[in-house]
Amino acid sequence: MYENDSDSIIEVKSSLMNEKYINHNMKNFIENKASYFLKNSRNLPNLELEKFILWKIDRNRVFISMDLNCPAQCKFCYVDSLIAKRNKLSSIKLAKILCETVKNDKRFTQGKQGTTIMLSPFTDPFHENNIEASLEIINFFSTLKNFIDIATRFPLLKIDSLSPFSENILINFSLSSLQDNIEINNQYLRFKNAKKLISKGYNVTLYLRPIIQDITIHDIDKIIDLAKDSGIKVITIGGLYVDEKILHKLSSINIDISKYTKIKKKFVLDDKEILEKIKANDLEVIYKKLQNSGFNVFYSSDQRIEYYKSKLI
Repeated sequence: MYENDSDSIIEVKSSLMNEKYINHNMKNFIENKASYFLKNSRNLPNLELEKFILWKIDRNRVFISMDLNCPAQCKFCYVDSLIAKRNKLSSIKLAKILCETVKNDKRFTQGKQGTTIMLSPFTDPFHENNIEASLEIINFFSTLKNFIDIATRFPLLKIDSLSPFSENILINFSLSSLQDNIEINNQYLRFKNAKKLISKGYNVTLYLRPIIQDITIHDIDKIIDLAKDSGIKVITIGGLYVDEKILHKLSSINIDISKYTKIKKKFVLDDKEILEKIKANDLEVIYKKLQNSGFNVFYSSDQRIEYYKSKLI
């Protein structure tokens, strides 16, 4: 834990983290008594130790995951490398726990320029397994006027269920390639969904990450066309982080990353420094190509968030 905040988080063994346990002990949430329960229960899991909640005070943000198991199973995904035990817990009840825990934490600041809510580092928030819990979290913090940054590889099929406070919500559609053997086979649906969300007033960007050396660049012209057609104006780019697990998964689809230079660079979610970054010469080429095509291009989520929060009144 980053600090001992016994009013909001009480440590128990992770073996208690299962749906049956939550159903039995979290009945007060169903009765809309979450705040009371958080302050009076001795049966809450340590959400930070489990990595459902990760505070980054120096960046004024908190990462929230409604699950620690990403069903997308992308070959370049870091979840298996950073999460020792995969969990399947996504539920409305857990979402309520996460919301109230963060809200009642002393590190949380309410409001547009307050704590940024980041969804969701260890699962995909718009996957069908997670969407109900994600909407619960998004709509909860949007009513508090906090800025919410969402990264996903799935289209949002329940747009009408999304909070109307659109200026505080930023949806980033992640993409690495248009090739089906590398990406989830819904790339074009992401752009179609982006166009619909933008038409309803939501902030939508493209998150071109991870850029895979010698792969992403082959699709960049088509990606630019799709982004322009959807109305996307902002693109964030980022490199690929790997360990032996990720290298092995990539090699299973005939992508050999091991020949490229690895550099030591801290990944924000990697507190044990397990991952190394691949030095991608393509990254600068792609940056210039995107910039010359008229996009606002950022190298990090920090820059992207600062850009959008600066526009909030």
